[in-house]
Amino acid sequence: MNTIFWNAVRTARPDLYKGFNPWDRTSEAEALRAIFVEAGAEVPNIVVDMTSHPLGSPEDWWPMVLGTGYRGTIEQLDAEARSRVRNECLDFIRATGTQSVEANVLYASAVKPQPI
Repeated sequence: MNTIFWNAVRTARPDLYKGFNPWDRTSEAEALRAIFVEAGAEVPNIVVDMTSHPLGSPEDWWPMVLGTGYRGTIEQLDAEARSRVRNECLDFIRATGTQSVEANVLYASAVKPQPI
């Protein structure tokens, strides 16, 4: 769905196509670990949660997307473009019979030692 979404955005508003994904720096456990270490934290605890979310219907997908970092891109679309992107994605879900979407998460925590 990621590819379908971004292709639909590129068609509607080429200037928004993958302009900035703040999570790109933290999408891999080792990259996230490096950020914590660089900040002076002790070795962080990172839990990788590879999760698939079922779709009861194609329409379930849109509220899921609105709860992600993609919302910033969606909110920059005017009503017509937003509708076009939504419909392209839903049409793909219907045509392919997509029944779930992958939404992986990294949970991380660490302690930064206090200076003495």
